[in-house]
Amino acid sequence: MEKSRIWPAKGGRSQIIDELLPGRMLSAMFEEFELAAYQAILVASPTHAGALIALGHLYTRIGRHAKALEIDKVLIALYPDDPICRYNFACSLSNLGHIEESLSALSESIKLGYRDFAYMESDPDLENVRKDPRFRQLADHWSKSRL
Repeated sequence: MEKSRIWPAKGGRSQIIDELLPGRMLSAMFEEFELAAYQAILVASPTHAGALIALGHLYTRIGRHAKALEIDKVLIALYPDDPICRYNFACSLSNLGHIEESLSALSESIKLGYRDFAYMESDPDLENVRKDPRFRQLADHWSKSRL
């Protein structure tokens, strides 16, 4: 039986879509769709946590770190005691090269209960801040205090 060019293969897009829209172009289209969807939700409900979180992650994934930081500031205002919101704020600051502020936010996230130190050591969003010796001091201090 001949393979269909218009019906999707099991678990994938159709061959014609792959031919017309190279992978990166298709990804960019989906990213624009996601942006529009989350922004539409936020127009209707500006404090919708799920949409804010998803939009912040999307902005980070596509390299729009200043926009991700704006979202993180909104989330911190809404959820000041949430350790993950504070951690994501630290990540956005690190991505933008604001090391001092990132270290402060990271310390605050740990004080609020963030404990995934293994992820902190490998999170690509903290790459800039990990280059600072104060990061190691912070990580060592908190990992020792857990013992």
